[in-house]
Amino acid sequence: MLPMKCPYPLALTIVLAATLAGCASKKDVVEQYQREAKTSETEARSADAEAFHRSAAQRAEELGPAEQSEALLGLAVQLQSQQRFKESLVPLSDSLAKAQEAGMAPTALAVRQVRLAQSYAALNRWQDGAAFLKPAVPAAKTLTGADGRLARDVMDVYRTRLPELGLDAGFLD
Repeated sequence: MLPMKCPYPLALTIVLAATLAGCASKKDVVEQYQREAKTSETEARSADAEAFHRSAAQRAEELGPAEQSEALLGLAVQLQSQQRFKESLVPLSDSLAKAQEAGMAPTALAVRQVRLAQSYAALNRWQDGAAFLKPAVPAAKTLTGADGRLARDVMDVYRTRLPELGLDAGFLD
């Protein structure tokens, strides 16, 4: 019996298919962690939610920048919900950088920038927050739902607080 030869294109196709299947399962794992985090949040189990978000962010490191950005954003939002604003800065900054790298929509960038401004405001670092809020304003004004409400609230706070500090808030109009 003659040995079977595997033509090069077929071998490449098999390797590519296996690689894609591996990526899909990694993405599925990240999405499962994110679903578990949301369930934990709904059930007011913040420690579990944080652990699931951290696991999702860690697993997402093997995926693309958009998936990494989303997982990091989930972690940061969870930290903010616990009023751990200083701890939220790193995942928010990383999420913004990954969103920019992935070429995500201006509204996706605005969500991250508004959340950074929110954390900086909570830390009484208004100038740092304004630096993130200023480029976000045009897209932030178009946000809807919970993101839109948060953006309006953050902009309102900055609109009031910046002039009190002698800082320009004209970019918010």
